[in-house]
Parts: sequence; C-alpha cells; structure tokens
Amino acid sequence: MDKKWVLPVLLVFGTGTAWAQQTIDESRLYLGAGVGWSDVDESGLDDNDTGYKIFLGYRAMEWLDAEVAYTNLGDFGSLEPDGFQLSGLARFAVDPNIDIFGKAGLYAWDSSDSGLDFDDTGVDPVFGFGGHYQLDGGVGGRAEFERFYDVDDADIDLFSVSATYDF
Repeated sequence: MDKKWVLPVLLVFGTGTAWAQQTIDESRLYLGAGVGWSDVDESGLDDNDTGYKIFLGYRAMEWLDAEVAYTNLGDFGSLEPDGFQLSGLARFAVDPNIDIFGKAGLYAWDSSDSGLDFDDTGVDPVFGFGGHYQLDGGVGGRAEFERFYDVDDADIDLFSVSATYDF
C-alpha cells in the first residue's frame, strides 16, 4: 500500500467518526399531542371541525427533524380523513427557547362514511409552518398551520396547538 494515503484516510475517517458521535449526542427524541381547527372549502364542501394528532419526532441535526404522526382531520360529512404522516422539519432558532419551522411530508390517509358504505385511501403531500417554545424540564409547546393537499379531492387546513416532551 502506498503510505502517502494513510494519513489522509485516517483524517477523513477520524473526522467522520467524531462528527457522527457529535450528531448522535445532540440528537433527541420527542413526543407530542395537539388539537386544533380543521377547515375544508372545496369540492362542494365548506365545513370545519376539530382535528387532532399524536406525533413522535427525532432531531437528526440541530436544524433538521423527522416526524411520524397519526392525524385525524375531523368529520366533514361525507369526508372523514385520518391517517399517518411522515414529515421533515427544518428549524431555525430565533432565541435559545424559540424555534420557527417549515415542514414537508406525505399523508397516508383513509376516508370512510359508514352511512354510504364508502371507503377511500391515498397518499398525498402535506406542507406547513409554525413555531415552538421550549420550557424547562423537556416540556414545550408549539403552534402550527398545515395544509393537506388533495385528500379525497379536497385540500384541508389544520391550525393546531400541541404540547411536546423531549426525552
């Protein structure tokens, strides 16, 4: 083996290992639950209801989170969507305790109406933004807006407030 490559290879692998360890040490898991107001105004529907969600997140980097959530968008008569959401969140720290974020992901939904024996499913995009305030002891809260696109041919907005807990 050519010895001139030993030092650069060791430096690259050593730096990568140190970076990976730092990322793992700074990463956090968090859990949250929220409730809010959902609204649909298209496809012959003009209605609003209460929506809710439960989510689990992983802070992969200081500015990047991954979240999985169960989200129920409410009951709009013939449209009763609920399902699982997978999203990425890009965070920006405004203050040591305050973050603002943007999110993008996919919503795997199911909508059924037992009175009409109707069941429909799909996977469609979701986008949103919001703010998070971190209190002491791992407890925090956030407010956010999300738009769920093309859920059974309707766009649904969800304005929610959530409580969070960091592990």
